[in-house]
Amino acid sequence: MRDRKIKVCYLRDTDKVCGPGKTMINTHRTIDQDAFSLTLCVTGGSEDGTNVFCESARKVGADVVHLKSGGFFDLGALLRLIKILKRRRIDILQTHDAQTRRLGVIASIVTGITHISSVHGWIETNQKRKMSVLLDKWLIRFSDKVIVMSEAMRAEIVSAGVPSDKVVTLYNAVLLDDYPIGDYSEEIRKEFGIAKDEKVIAFIGRLSGEKGPDVFIKAAYRIFKDYSNVRFLMVGDGPLRSSIEKSVDDLGLRSRVIFTGHRPEMAQIYAAIDILMISSFSEGLPNVLLEAFAYQRAVVSTRVGGVPEIISHGTSGFLVESGSVDGLVSHALLLLRNPEIAEMMGKNGRKFLEEELGFRKRTETLEALYRSIIIGHRPK
Repeated sequence: MRDRKIKVCYLRDTDKVCGPGKTMINTHRTIDQDAFSLTLCVTGGSEDGTNVFCESARKVGADVVHLKSGGFFDLGALLRLIKILKRRRIDILQTHDAQTRRLGVIASIVTGITHISSVHGWIETNQKRKMSVLLDKWLIRFSDKVIVMSEAMRAEIVSAGVPSDKVVTLYNAVLLDDYPIGDYSEEIRKEFGIAKDEKVIAFIGRLSGEKGPDVFIKAAYRIFKDYSNVRFLMVGDGPLRSSIEKSVDDLGLRSRVIFTGHRPEMAQIYAAIDILMISSFSEGLPNVLLEAFAYQRAVVSTRVGGVPEIISHGTSGFLVESGSVDGLVSHALLLLRNPEIAEMMGKNGRKFLEEELGFRKRTETLEALYRSIIIGHRPK
């Protein structure tokens, strides 16, 4: 009989509340506090550990530790991590990205602590990143378990040489308590000068190559030519912002496209939009898709990663092939001209979340995984 809580440490390189960051925080909020102790250890941000993620996690009472780390591999950070794991008597170390996996794999070997790799997807925009992905896929083989966000990612991990019995599919989820349905879009529309009768299509995410922001702008130009009473929001930031802004100016869309930058509070954004457009070339399972469902918004998305496992084409959204401007345009125009279809899809998306992807259900599955790992291990 185990006489103490199962102690889990999450390790991630972040300073923002992105999709995986939300998952980490919400796991703290929903996990059985009587049976589990969860530490959120992050390496991103300033040296004193003050960043948006840490502040957000501490606000909900999470145990947050900042691990100072820098460069491709920080030996000092590794030694500090080992010390943290031993001092806190951690049972399970769970890494959430390639940067921390390089530390976590060695730390788990040194300490004998069970290591779980959570894989949220990879970005391969240049040769350096491609080499980093190859290294990460090799390191993942040393994990005791691997959590993936979709069956598509599971297949990719297994093809990379990870035994299938090590891989567990655990879809992303949203905590629906945080997504009240209502019309509170007035403030955003006023802030950006959007008329009440104007439709709004949004791109929400990092402005980088794998997300296809250039494809979104090409689609926006075509949509505006056929349906003029529409505005476009680009919510997020990234390395391609200046080039995307130039494209907007070259196409004469400056009055139609609004760059909002990073927005920590997204409820009003979703309330103000009619359609979420995901133009990505690569995804794991994007949280923005689940959030759009939660707020009952219609979605037009490229058929990438785990997206087809969530969207039922024609029922809760539309799927098109990567890079297909024609597909994005035709389905967006259909929704703009038939708001009753958009409304139906939004409701179907919310219903799907309620029935299949509730966050508490996800956490219960995760708890069962942790318990199964601990069985057969002697308490420390």
